[in-house]
Amino acid sequence: MFPVPIALRVLCAAICVSGAAAAHAVCLDGKPSIEQEFRASAIVALGVAGAGRDVSATDDAAGIDRTTYTVRLTRIFKGAPAARTIELVSPNTSARFPLEPGVAYLLFVEAGQDGAYVDNCGWSGAVRDKETGVVLQRVEAIAVHARRTGSR
Repeated sequence: MFPVPIALRVLCAAICVSGAAAAHAVCLDGKPSIEQEFRASAIVALGVAGAGRDVSATDDAAGIDRTTYTVRLTRIFKGAPAARTIELVSPNTSARFPLEPGVAYLLFVEAGQDGAYVDNCGWSGAVRDKETGVVLQRVEAIAVHARRTGSR
């Protein structure tokens, strides 16, 4: 076994720590409550993901800037989309929210500069996930309350 110089060990530790910090840097404000995300979202819906389409970066044709997904909305809790099919943009950054074709999702959709998107720090997720099932029950209750009180 060769001795590892202290400088190399320090460098490796610094890279590991900075990588871990970068992975969590996206959610600087923490996770909102379900109610907060419901209020802040333009659309809250159940939808089935279609195929994704990679969009090249304008400054690097070989690089992927974002993926655009087509989503067929099956149930709308909040919002009035122009059609039952929407496009969601997922940036090629640590903020990406990848969708699997054919899978049903609970989506809290926000409007952004590049199009509609889902915040990966929020409560959106595949309906098949246990946590999302619990969130869906809460969303249904929030939507009923919003309809009764007229507060969306």
